[in-house]
Amino acid sequence: MQSQLILETHHTSFVPEKRIYEGRSWIRLNDKTLRSGFRFPLKQTKAALNKLVALGVIEISYLDQPKWYGKRWFAIDYERLKQLCPNSTLGDVQ
Repeated sequence: MQSQLILETHHTSFVPEKRIYEGRSWIRLNDKTLRSGFRFPLKQTKAALNKLVALGVIEISYLDQPKWYGKRWFAIDYERLKQLCPNSTLGDVQ
């Protein structure tokens, strides 16, 4: 449930920081966004996010910033999502 909510939130862009980089939509999720944007406790939301990263559904990048800057950006890999969930409609309208 948490994983689905994270994907839907990213897809519909109800987040304060969004950026298009190399033709892909990236968002920045910090603890404040994770606390306010989701109905689950922060620990559960982070665990669901980490699970999506481990499955390859969410990619993490620092984009054009140095790694030490610390701003991580997240993007959905719609092709990987379709492999894992063939019936998903999230990737139909990117």
